[in-house]
Formats: sequence, C-alpha cells, structure tokens
Amino acid sequence: MMKAKYTSPRNSTDSSLNSSRKQAEEALQAEHNMLLSLVDTMRYGLGIQDKDYNIIYQSTMLRRIFGDHLGEKCYRVYEGQEKVCDSCPVEKAFKDGKSHTSEKMVVTLSGEVTYWENTANPIRDAGGKTVSCLELARNITERKLTEEKHRIILATVLDGFYIVGLDARLLEVNASYCKMVGYTREELLKMSILDIEAIETPEDSVQHMKKVVAQGYEFFETRHQRKDGKLIDVEVSANYIDVEGGQVVVFVRNITERKQAEQALIESEGKYRTLVENIPQKIFFKDKDSVYISCNSNFSEDLQLKPAEVSGHTDYDFYPRDLAEKYRADDKRVIESGNTERIEERYIEHGQERTVETFKTPFIDESGKTVGVLGIFHDITKQKETERQSHEREIAAARAQELSKSHQRLINAQESLRKDIASQLHGTVQSRLILLEHKIAGLEARARSKRMTKELADVRQRLEELQNEHIRSISHRLFPSILRLGITTGLESLIDEYNAKLPVDLRVSKKLRDREQANRKLIPDNVKLALYRIAEEALTNISKHTPAANNTVVKLSLSDSRILRLKVRDNGPGFNTTSPSTGIGLLLISDYAAAAGGSCTIKNIPGKGTRVTAELPFAGLETEQ
Repeated sequence: MMKAKYTSPRNSTDSSLNSSRKQAEEALQAEHNMLLSLVDTMRYGLGIQDKDYNIIYQSTMLRRIFGDHLGEKCYRVYEGQEKVCDSCPVEKAFKDGKSHTSEKMVVTLSGEVTYWENTANPIRDAGGKTVSCLELARNITERKLTEEKHRIILATVLDGFYIVGLDARLLEVNASYCKMVGYTREELLKMSILDIEAIETPEDSVQHMKKVVAQGYEFFETRHQRKDGKLIDVEVSANYIDVEGGQVVVFVRNITERKQAEQALIESEGKYRTLVENIPQKIFFKDKDSVYISCNSNFSEDLQLKPAEVSGHTDYDFYPRDLAEKYRADDKRVIESGNTERIEERYIEHGQERTVETFKTPFIDESGKTVGVLGIFHDITKQKETERQSHEREIAAARAQELSKSHQRLINAQESLRKDIASQLHGTVQSRLILLEHKIAGLEARARSKRMTKELADVRQRLEELQNEHIRSISHRLFPSILRLGITTGLESLIDEYNAKLPVDLRVSKKLRDREQANRKLIPDNVKLALYRIAEEALTNISKHTPAANNTVVKLSLSDSRILRLKVRDNGPGFNTTSPSTGIGLLLISDYAAAAGGSCTIKNIPGKGTRVTAELPFAGLETEQ
C-alpha cells in the first residue's frame, strides 16, 4: 500500500479548499456546457438584452446567422433601425414582467429572408427586480412557407374548412364549405358558428370551445343548418392555434389536423436550470456508460422521484429489462456514430405504457470528446392513436368500395346469365319446338283416323300455347330484349304486364321520349337495364305487399344536373322494409342503381304508400329548362 506523504496542517487545508473549489467550478462549467448544448440541440437561438436593449449574450446559432454583436443594440442588429421595434416582446416584458411572443421577418447576413418566433422572458435579481431579458428565437421560415402552401391547398380542397375565433365568429371559409351550407363567403364572414350549429346550445358551444382550447384539438359529430333550413350531418376535426388572441381551425368531414404548440419558459440567463425545468419536454443526460447524470422534473416525475434521486442510476433501475436494453443500445449507437437520431419508442409513465418521440444527440465537452448522450422527448400517444384511427377509416372505405365493386360484378354476371338463358329459350328451345310442331302437323295430315287427327292437333295446339304464352314470357322476364327499342318502350311493355292486377300510370318526359325516338342508342344499355329492373322490382313489391294501392305512378325524367330520375310511388298502406322477402327486393334495387353509377332511396310512409327514387348519371343528354 502506498504511504501518504506528510504535509503541514495549513498546506493540507489550503490544498483541500483549492481542490473543492476547482471541483465545484468544473461541475458548474460542465452543467453550463450541457445546458448550452441542450439549447443548440433544440435548434433555438438564445439571446439576452439588458434594460438599454444592449446585447449581452448570443448563443452559437444567433452568432452563426447574424454575427457576433455583443454590446450592440438589438433593434439595430436584428431589425436595422434606430429605435425599439413596434410590438417588441422585450419591451413588453420589461413593462409588465411577463413573457411575450411575436413573429418577425428578418433578413440574415447572407441576404436570406427568414421568419422568426421570438419569446421574451424577464430575468430578475435576488430581490425580484427585472435586470435583463432573455429572448428565445425559433426559426419558423419552413412553417410559414408550409402555411402558405396549406392556405392555397385549403382554398381548393373538396372538404369544408373554416377558421373561427374564440368569440365564435367565422374568420375564414373555403368554397367547399360555402357550397356545403349554401351561403356565400361574404355572408358567412358576417356570421357566427352559433348561427350554423344545429345541435348544441350557445352555452354548450362555449363549453365545447373551451374544451378544444384546453386540450388543443377535438374530433366530434354534429349537425349544421344550411341557408335553406336543411340540417346536414358533419364530422368535425377542430384544432386550436394560439395566434391573434386564439383561433380554432376546423375541417368538416374526415380530415384530421393536429397542431402542437411549444413554448419554452426561460427566466434567467445565469440559471439555465429554469429553462430545463419549465420546458414541456422530458430531458435527461447520461454518461458514456448510460448512467444518469441529471434530468428535469418532467422526466423524474414520471418515475415518481426527484431529479437528484435519478442521478447515478441506470435504465435497469426504472424500466423492464427489454426496454432498458433497447434504451442503452440506442445510447451506444448515438455515441459511437456521433449523429443525432429521432427515435419512436415505448415508454413507461406512471406505470402505463406510452409512445414517445425521442431525440438523442452526443454530448461533447470543450475538447471535442464525446462524454455522454443528451436526450429530449415528448408524448405522441394521442397522435399515434389518431393515425391508427385514420388508417382504419381508410381500410374501411377501401373495403366498402371493393364491396360495391363486388355487387356490380354480381349484377353484371346475373344479367349476363339471364341474357344467355333467354337467348337459349328464344333461339334453341323455341326453334326445336317449332320443328316438333311441323312434325306433328305432318303426322296429323297422314293420320288414318279422326281420333288420331284430333289428338295430334291437340298436342300441336298445346305446343303452340307453351311457346307463345310461356316460353316467350319467361324469355322476356329473364332479359327484356325489348329495351333495344328504348327505355320508354321497355317501361310500357313492363307496365302492360302489371295493368291487369295493378293499374299503373306511366309518365315519361316529352324531351326524353323525343330524343330517344330519334336515337334508340342514346341511353347506354346498362342504364336502360338498371332503370327497367328498378321499376320491375318496385312494381313487384307493390303488387305483393300493397294490393290495395290504386294510384301507382312510374315517372321518368331528366333533372337539371344531367341525371336520369326514375320515381315509382303508390298510395297503398306501405310495406314492411324489414321483411326478408321485401329486403331482398330493396337490396336488388339499390344494387342495380349502384351498378349503373347511381343511387336509390326508398321511403315507406305507413298509410301513405311507398316512394322509390333512383338517380342515374348520364352526361349525354342536355338538361331540361
């Protein structure tokens, strides 16, 4: 064992004091370097001005962009003018002792036009007197350019969009929302959202607004009232933004946008710990062995500890083994590569698993040596859940679209099969029956007795009846070949079949009738067939379920939007739309309309009959005046 060298008591005491002082200075310098590195990692510019607006501190970022201007007036350096800037946040902070934020356009030394968000925080001495001001500058040029792009996009998107102030007044709307509610933009900008909201009371809307402001966003369903009084159901995604006194950005329908606001509260240039403790993110610093050196309260509170109680421990002391090993592997990779990494990972907060976005960067001392890793992260659990729900909605929409296509394929296959069977009945079967008739007629002519002649004549007559009354009827029901003469003729033939048991009044637009007579191929075959089948199914349901109907009308017309509109209505007691047999017919009606690219609505009013309305798009016709 090495023996200690003897020294006098006085020399030993001085040496011990010098050593302790040196260690304290080194510790303070290490913390100072760590916090400066944290500021640079966050990509913020940090400056301090005294009460005469002289710059007494500039961070590395500000010196790199604007040059070293210690001792100069801030308004000359950053704004190029000879007096304090209008709406200067530093001036406001000096006056009321509170934090203030503003946005400015600044031209850098290189001539680049940039945009900055500046937050001014007063710095007080031990007696509470404001002695200087700390200004945190964030480059928002990319965000401003993105906002301009978004403004152009939002003006042209198909979904509704508007901005509302905290007083519920509409501040901006796009053309899609104007069309959705039937008002002009000028009319809406004179209105409040309370004038359009149809479900919530004014008191409810105020509380809802407060909720949106409190949590930053909200996704909900409600109803808005159009100018014509009609109520429409809407899905609303609302996001609060802290600009110009507070605004709420709203997308109507399935658009979700979340805007996160970050604000760092800094009160003292000499006490960087204030910055670390008040920033909303969780921050930690580890050495090269992944041992915690320090952290902020936001981080330690999740572990239900104080910051000092975290120091000296490792991830194994706080997290499950698999998470601890992952964290340490990430630390090692960042330290060895020397690169900052963005990592999305699991995190345990108060015993519950969350998803966080973490930025880890190497911590480098004054000699340029990597001595640890600095980490900053925030919770993105809600954001991930929103993304998951959005993805699920996209999958559901894709499945619904595929189901619709499947229905169309089934309809087309069914009609193709019907047409093939009808063709066989009308062609092959009917031809063979005619041959049998001729053979029987020959046998009838050669019969040697009256009895045989009579029996053969009876067989031949029955074959003729089978051919004329059944085969042709079945063939027509399977596939209405009469549609080649036009939809008007087809509907007239269909109604003739029902007139004996169900008097039907057919009304066809004169313009449509004239145009079709002039050109039998004017309406595509699939559209004519869909119209025919819808009318057929509707009349079948009426004849089965509402035999008391005595005023049945089939109306075919052109709407002002180049839509063929078919209406079938009766004045019977109505039928049960939940009945299995009725339900199949109603599904067929909807499927036929969808297969032709249209839609169909069915209204059953007990005691007043049924209304079937089908609308099929057809751009080949001019609109009726």
